[in-house]
Order: sequence, then C-alpha cells, then structure tokens
Amino acid sequence: CGLMICYFENLSVGIGPQTDSEHGNYFNLYYNKPYTRCHSYFFGVLIAFVLHAKPQLRVSLVTRSACYIVITPLVWALFFITYEAWESGGWSDTENILFAGLQHPIFSVCFAVAVFLFSLGYDGPFNLRSFFSHSYWLP
Repeated sequence: CGLMICYFENLSVGIGPQTDSEHGNYFNLYYNKPYTRCHSYFFGVLIAFVLHAKPQLRVSLVTRSACYIVITPLVWALFFITYEAWESGGWSDTENILFAGLQHPIFSVCFAVAVFLFSLGYDGPFNLRSFFSHSYWLP
C-alpha cells in the first residue's frame, strides 16, 4: 500500500538532489497519515492473537538465532542507511520511492518478530528482554 502511494504520488524521502516541489510533499501526503502505520498495528494484533491461542509455543534455538541474525542488522541498516546515502550524494528516484514505501513495513515486521520472541520468554541478543522488562520503565 505505502509503496504504491509513494510511486503514484511521486513521493520521496528527499535524500539527494530531489526537492519537495519535484517529488511531492512526503510528510503531509504520506508520513503523518494513519495508513503509514496500519501494518504496525496489524502485526501487533497478530502477535497478540498468536500468543493468546498458543501461550506455550516454543521456538527452536536455530530459528531464534536465524531471526536475530536477520533482524539486528536489518533494523540497524534502516536507521543508518539514510546517513550513508546523504554522504554519498543521495539516491535515485527509484531508491527514494522504495525506501519511503518499505521502511515502515520492514521495521514493523522486524520489531514484531523480536517482541514475539521476547514474549515467549527468550532473552535475545544483549539480554534485551531483561532490559525492556526492567521496573525502571514502569510509571
């Protein structure tokens, strides 16, 4: 959905020589709209249903390791790829549209899988489950 909106509206994240006048108003037409985040809510509800239906579900060590090996560098890349692109002079129109349309869904899937594994009781890399469940975060 987001990829089609960015393509047909010619929206870009503005990394490179593009300007808002050439490539639409990304922030107003896409970024702050509710449909940009609908997949995040969908994956959150999906995880809740799976955890409710199968509370004793177990995931093998190989599967967990593969998930963390994929998730960690992918999320890291999503955060910092824009800096590298800015330093190198920007992206083409196609690269801008792909990043604008796929950044949120990819991050949502990665975050949902990590939260799912944390919810099953697995610590994950760097003991993140213990960090996120610390009493410091409670009001």
